[in-house]
Amino acid sequence: MTKYWYTATTQNGNRVTLYVETYDAAIEHDLQQAPAGSLIHCVTDAAPADEQERHAALALGAFTRHVAARGLAPVSKIYETDSIPKGLDNFWLSGFKEPQTCTVVVFEQPVI
Repeated sequence: MTKYWYTATTQNGNRVTLYVETYDAAIEHDLQQAPAGSLIHCVTDAAPADEQERHAALALGAFTRHVAARGLAPVSKIYETDSIPKGLDNFWLSGFKEPQTCTVVVFEQPVI
């Protein structure tokens, strides 16, 4: 199963929308990195049992780590969406870059 998520944040007073894709293999890879290297474990003590909650925890963990690294305002709410717009700046967070398997990438879209 693949899901797409977005959230809003700010940088220097300017709005930024973030997107991330989650999928089953990325969740399993992330949980193998637990606890220290796991995006899921950076937002929850234990991995959720429910599949939907695992996807949401991976997305929130990705957003949380991304905003901290980029100096963006913290996020607390995330939303599911149908897709990620094309052509956005992207930032690799975890998984294998080559070949791109089990990869978690956050996409940024400045709001003008």
